[in-house]
Amino acid sequence: AAVQAPSRVRWQGGCELTDDPSRLAWELHQRYGGPVPGLEIRRPTLEESYLSLIDRSAA
Repeated sequence: AAVQAPSRVRWQGGCELTDDPSRLAWELHQRYGGPVPGLEIRRPTLEESYLSLIDRSAA
């Protein structure tokens, strides 16, 4: 989890990068009072996670 890049959460009318996509999906579910229109969660690939780790160690 420490090396994982953020996940992208998209829904009808919004998009956000987050380290906790489950929490955000739950908050959206509560906000909409049910299913979130157009909800899509894209988790980072292994390559994206690796590049994120390299960027952090270079800084």
